[in-house]
Amino acid sequence: MNGSLVPPGNAELLAKQILQALADPTQLREMGRRGRTRVEAEFTFTAQAQAYSRLFRQLQSESQNEPTEVNGLAARLTFEEGQA
Repeated sequence: MNGSLVPPGNAELLAKQILQALADPTQLREMGRRGRTRVEAEFTFTAQAQAYSRLFRQLQSESQNEPTEVNGLAARLTFEEGQA
């Protein structure tokens, strides 16, 4: 685990999670270490360039106005005739 998810608007649960984390410095350091490891592995320049390259290839292969799923998000491209 590298963090806690709290639903938007749930201030009580957010406060509880923060206090819980602050009460256990060892767990807090471990969450930080795991988070850093993930960022260093997944968000390097090379990883991001590869992700954008895959995205551009996928979008290019989709028809002009068809929605496409990208990391769970719907994206729509609209091209006018004659534009690339």
